[in-house]
Amino acid sequence: LIKFLDIYKEKINLPFTCCERANLINEELARALKRYGCHSVKMGIESGNDYLNNQVLGKNLTKKQITDAVRYLKQAGLRIELFNIIGVPEESLATALETWEFNVRLGVDFARCSLLQPYPKTQIEQYAKDKGYLDKNFNLDAFENSYFIDTPIKLKNKKEIINIQRLFNVGVRFPFLFPLLKVMIKLPNNFFFDTIFKIDYAFSIFTLDKVSLM
Repeated sequence: LIKFLDIYKEKINLPFTCCERANLINEELARALKRYGCHSVKMGIESGNDYLNNQVLGKNLTKKQITDAVRYLKQAGLRIELFNIIGVPEESLATALETWEFNVRLGVDFARCSLLQPYPKTQIEQYAKDKGYLDKNFNLDAFENSYFIDTPIKLKNKKEIINIQRLFNVGVRFPFLFPLLKVMIKLPNNFFFDTIFKIDYAFSIFTLDKVSLM
């Protein structure tokens, strides 16, 4: 990677963003990314619950590894965007809140959260069918147009889990609002929460990826 960064710096030398696995980030790599022009790093952490991440999603990633990676990136002066998925098989309100609270504690710049889409012929689709979280005749017609709208996974507290997805990044960006937001998720799914999500998402994407080329 360092050899590639040397060539990139010599021939292109423009600011960039990159995607990384948290378990591959160390202090040396974080500093190198900053030195060669990286301004932000994106990482898919999926869940803040180790059981769901590893036994259900097969992510092979721990909360400690994620926490260490975020610390190294912050120390190097890099901005951080995390990708989360809630609404997975065996998800509960408690585990969805655990993921949300984990992101709040990490204090990253942007925490994207989507709702699980068990695409056909994937391991997670078969897992969900075997465990009764999807009907056996489940097909593509059950999907919404976006993974930000709904999940076909059958869950208790689905209303609250969807509301967590809508308010997720607001809680991360404004931690002082988190206690209030945890109460607000008990409300019915509504247009106001949808609008908050869309505005916050657009604003965060624009500010995170905006860099100066001067």
